[in-house]
Amino acid sequence: MKPLHFVVGLSLAALLTACETTEQALDKQQTPAIATVTKRAQFEMNCPDVTGAVLTRNMVEAPPMSNGPMMQSSGPNVAQYSVGMTGCGQKRVYEVLCQAGRSNCTALNGAPGAMPPR
Repeated sequence: MKPLHFVVGLSLAALLTACETTEQALDKQQTPAIATVTKRAQFEMNCPDVTGAVLTRNMVEAPPMSNGPMMQSSGPNVAQYSVGMTGCGQKRVYEVLCQAGRSNCTALNGAPGAMPPR
């Protein structure tokens, strides 16, 4: 009987994950996004004491993937964040992408200059 409980529990967890709202998914990905951009900003700005603020965030739906003449299901969704980092008299804005459901993110760029107002 215990294997049945395990299967039911797994099925329930999968169902709850599938019902996650966009805001919940963005909230979940925000911590790894900020951690990723913090490491990059510390390196690029040569500044160990940086702070970040999420300026924008949204979920980007991946387009359908094609395999020859047949269309397949869409790829994984991607959480996209614009994060302003400040430290050591510098400001940079980074775009960060995180694959939905994964804890690894990629900081794409660190454009120097003034951050847009919040």
